[in-house]
Amino acid sequence: MKNYTVSYAQNREDIILSCFFDDDEKGFYVDVGANEPMHESVTKYFYDRGWHGINIEPIPRLHQKLVIQRPNDINLPIGVSKKPGQFTLHYYPNGDGLSTMSETMASSYRTGTSKFTEVEEEIVVDTLPLKDIFKKHVKNNQIYFMKVDVEGFEYEVLSGNDWEKYRPQVICIEANHVDKDWRPLLIKQNYSLVFADGLNEYYVDNSTDRAKKFDYVKGVIFREPIVNFRLLKDFKAHDDLVTTLEKNNTELRAELEKSQAERQQLQHSFNEIASLRRHVKRNVKHRLSHVDHAIQQKLIKANNFKPMPLPDSLPTTAKERLSLAHLNDQTDFTRFNESPKQHPALPAYRKARKLVNKTRKGL
Repeated sequence: MKNYTVSYAQNREDIILSCFFDDDEKGFYVDVGANEPMHESVTKYFYDRGWHGINIEPIPRLHQKLVIQRPNDINLPIGVSKKPGQFTLHYYPNGDGLSTMSETMASSYRTGTSKFTEVEEEIVVDTLPLKDIFKKHVKNNQIYFMKVDVEGFEYEVLSGNDWEKYRPQVICIEANHVDKDWRPLLIKQNYSLVFADGLNEYYVDNSTDRAKKFDYVKGVIFREPIVNFRLLKDFKAHDDLVTTLEKNNTELRAELEKSQAERQQLQHSFNEIASLRRHVKRNVKHRLSHVDHAIQQKLIKANNFKPMPLPDSLPTTAKERLSLAHLNDQTDFTRFNESPKQHPALPAYRKARKLVNKTRKGL
């Protein structure tokens, strides 16, 4: 997977906020109720692009994560209120993002049946107003954007700012848990609502041109695909698999090309051997036929038996002639029986011929 934009926020707030700024801008942000440094973080997207700012998170466990993972940010383990002091934070271990300093909100949680708020802990936290935090940590009084997500305590947070001196250019504020309406306060301070995503409302300082820069269609709808960071592991696994398959494919192609080259070489050698084989076969057959003929002729000659010739002068009487013929027959019979019936080399020759025939068939 390539050519996608990673969003770390709950409702793509980071991508929507980026629509108010140029791609090459690097500014200062303030995150009130920062929660996790990555999980549902509105500022992780900007931090990875060289931005920095203030993360305010009173839950000790989450603040420690911010300290470790956001070394370039200012990470404050406090709450934000209208005046300096201490407040009770209603902490829900099963749902960090629902923790609140609003008694009204905590009371509503107790009457509900959500598994996220069934376990409640109370933590006493130090609080400061925004103006004191900004005075200490903001240089040049320039804040590009501020995100506020404090579960019903938004009015107290906004009331503690010096709006004449510290004016975030863009404010993203959660608007689904309104304990006390803070909208008139922002309007009075010359802020205007530019966009609402159903969970948050986005306000801009009317003295800036941020509203003119904002283009939701271009910045969100028509941009490259927006992917939630939770899918990055799956994408990485997919990319690793693709890389492995491409590597294996390359290796297999190399082996195939090598095998094809070896096959061509073997085919060439086989063609040469086949040609030599045909030549040898012809010569062997020719030589064997000559040898076979010569041996057979010699053995045939050695196996010839010639009867006794008749004498030049034969007896005159028939009785004498019959007696002579009978004597010759007896002599020929005796000589035939006493003579060898076959040449002594004939059995060995027959075996040799069988071997020759097998050899011929194999050629």
